[in-house]
Amino acid sequence: MSFESCSHCHSIAFKPQVNITNRVYEHLRCAHALPENLLSDASALIQSVEKDLDGYESEMHRLQIRMTNVRNRRERLKTHAENLRSLFSPIRKLPNELLVRVFSYVCIENDLMYGQGGSAVTLGSVCLRWRQLTLACPELWANIKV
Repeated sequence: MSFESCSHCHSIAFKPQVNITNRVYEHLRCAHALPENLLSDASALIQSVEKDLDGYESEMHRLQIRMTNVRNRRERLKTHAENLRSLFSPIRKLPNELLVRVFSYVCIENDLMYGQGGSAVTLGSVCLRWRQLTLACPELWANIKV
């Protein structure tokens, strides 16, 4: 196996050694047997081919790992972009007093059953600001239904 440095990223990459246009390759389509003087060349070529196949397999594995890393970085960046976009959400502009008023309408029954909406617990789990608001407003917790 032979390795060389990539001209773009300077990482080590596999370099095949087998030249498919080798003179032994010409004899594959011949009707007669390979001449004796080329048998050792053919045997050495087979060994080189097997080494190159192993090299290709290693290179594919290395590239798959790199692709996985790039995909993971892309996904983290997409999540970061979504988080940044949330900073421009219109609800962030509402004053706390108005949010608490909306919360009080949502929490009229304050049902704590699993999967039920409209509880102070659910509202408090949205973000830090909403958590602080729900904890600071005892009227949201006045009508708890278990």
